[in-house]
Amino acid sequence: MELTRIIHPVGQGGFYSETLRCSENEINVIYDCGGNNIITMENYLENYYPNRFNNKIDAVFISHLHDDHINGLKYLLNNYNVKFLFLPQLTQDEQLELLFYLILKNRGGDPDNYEMLTSILTENQYNETQVIRVSHSNGNDNISAEINGNDINIEEIPQEKNTINTGTKIYFKHKWLFIPYNPPVKTNKGNSFYDYFKKELIISDFSFDELPSIVRNNRLEKCKGIYRDFFGNNHNAYSMTLFSGVAEPDYRFIHYCDYCEDICFCLPHRRKRESWCSPNCLYTGDFDTQNQFDNMKSFYGPFWEKIGSIQVPHHGSRNNFCPQMYEYAHHVFISVGERNRYHHPSVNTLIGIKQMHCNLEIITESLSSMKMFHYKI
Repeated sequence: MELTRIIHPVGQGGFYSETLRCSENEINVIYDCGGNNIITMENYLENYYPNRFNNKIDAVFISHLHDDHINGLKYLLNNYNVKFLFLPQLTQDEQLELLFYLILKNRGGDPDNYEMLTSILTENQYNETQVIRVSHSNGNDNISAEINGNDINIEEIPQEKNTINTGTKIYFKHKWLFIPYNPPVKTNKGNSFYDYFKKELIISDFSFDELPSIVRNNRLEKCKGIYRDFFGNNHNAYSMTLFSGVAEPDYRFIHYCDYCEDICFCLPHRRKRESWCSPNCLYTGDFDTQNQFDNMKSFYGPFWEKIGSIQVPHHGSRNNFCPQMYEYAHHVFISVGERNRYHHPSVNTLIGIKQMHCNLEIITESLSSMKMFHYKI
């Protein structure tokens, strides 16, 4: 089996792809598909990414539905044969918060993304793509390394499957595993945002399709105040992580050269072209490590020390940094915009990662920052 992993240069967002080959079989998997904005992301997919997957994508996993992680999703679903779309299952409050947040951030909402999201959230299918939701963890979940009867073969997912439990192993050839973790439901003030929103605006029940007009009719600034009063600045507490890797350490890492399209045969690298290195990767989206790290580590228990690569959550934000997360990692990477207004990544995060003795890669919107890794398993 061989694995090719690409960290794509999309700036302030996230776009990661993996291709697994075993004999005549090949699967293509994506985690997140968003960048600085929709136009930039679609240009990248159209001009620098055509035919990468021969028009076939077996699964797309989305960490959370903020625009910088889904700006390319609609293009992907409309232009590729995407079999399955895995999303974190959201409560009614989480769905409302997500859509409300997108409307406020985009001063009225992005009609393309908003229409796509409302369709995905209310249906089990988008075009020909089957939508599968990953349930929330109960906070005490932990997994074993063995595949059991509740796990599913990525090549044989039933058509009627529309939800799976957190910790379900989605396997390929009984060797490679994708394991999503949707953290426990977040609560705020013990109240329902749905009820709070109706009370503050003095309205009755409403549908998500009506939400943009409700915001416009009640003044954008007033609605922003309602959001801030209820949530403060914390709107990243839900973000689904994904473990991608094997349970047993039997692998080789083949170095790629920045100037070669295939395995590096350049003379300076020829003698040290291969090394033993874990191919296992943890993708994190904007995961809230400061509040959720212990639950996640306990959940991934038997795999934790075997994770070789980690996506630094939330573009290196100081509020999402937890040094214990990088105790065993040999390689970490940050997806970030070169001139983003949030000043990501935080200097404290960069210093903390260096103190954990990890190799750090910073991937921006510059095409030269793209990284490609190849493993033999």
